[in-house]
Amino acid sequence: MEMIKDWPIQPDLAAVVKYIPEDRVIHHSLALRDPLKTWISAGGRTIVTGDAAHSYLPILGQGGSQAIEDAAVLAITLELSRESRVPLALKVAEAIRYRSRPTV
Repeated sequence: MEMIKDWPIQPDLAAVVKYIPEDRVIHHSLALRDPLKTWISAGGRTIVTGDAAHSYLPILGQGGSQAIEDAAVLAITLELSRESRVPLALKVAEAIRYRSRPTV
């Protein structure tokens, strides 16, 4: 209860929190990470997407929506590049989704 003592909704929230057993509370620290230098594997055959690629805090709920956007761009670049040019498709997808990356 100490953690929420200054919250405006403390009285309402405390009415619920008091029923949570102390041994059932899990504390997850939030940690900021620097963005990856590249999302593409060394061999150019795999790419990270969603919250693995985008460094948002988990409280923002952005991982899933970023994954959907990444998947759409990746699907288009893979379709246009065909099977023989997967590394190029991944570079293009990364260039579109990761703005600080150089263009292909």
